[in-house]
Amino acid sequence: MLLITTTKCRDYGHPELTLALDFAMLEADARWFASVLEQMVQSGSRFQPGQSLQIGWSVVWFVALPNKTLGFEEPDMKSMPLVRQAGLTNSLRHLRLHKDTLESVLGSDALSLPSLQQSCLICTRLARSGSFFMDRRQPQGADSGWFIGCQADEHDHNDPTTLRTVSLYEAVVIICPRSLPYLAFPPGATIAVDEALSFFMDGEPLEVREGSFVDAQRRRR
Repeated sequence: MLLITTTKCRDYGHPELTLALDFAMLEADARWFASVLEQMVQSGSRFQPGQSLQIGWSVVWFVALPNKTLGFEEPDMKSMPLVRQAGLTNSLRHLRLHKDTLESVLGSDALSLPSLQQSCLICTRLARSGSFFMDRRQPQGADSGWFIGCQADEHDHNDPTTLRTVSLYEAVVIICPRSLPYLAFPPGATIAVDEALSFFMDGEPLEVREGSFVDAQRRRR
């Protein structure tokens, strides 16, 4: 396990923060996040055990560690109801995945991350569907703006009896895990996921940039 501990928080009367990760490939992201935390403390933020913080779409909780620093717990991203586990591996890995996927077709300024605590609308056939699509409207309060539905022509998504509202966490982690990479797309985006992955913005097709993350994934297939 990789451990990264901040070094500047004590200068402002705050415990240092320890970031624990299972994958060394996330080291650059973890060091970036450690510097963000240091800047927050320098600007007056104070963190306490039990307090929560959003990282990307994920939510993490501060915990007291035996070495007098503050560590983190995050969702295990596989259990329902949500179960916490030590570290930041999932949260930072998902943030990297969301950024790399979005920036394969749009600029980084389009990044629009929801929270796993928000809700989304799904169709009742989604769990059985081999292909699906995602469409995002403007988020409002606890609503992420996401709709995730099957691509069956005979399934009427205008019929409210074929739809239900669930937490975004349940939709992505339990019902349709393949939707995870696309959560950071902004309102107006549509993603069709089947054998030929397609992206649209306000109804217009988006081209996958050559050499991008998504392009590399396509080539590997």
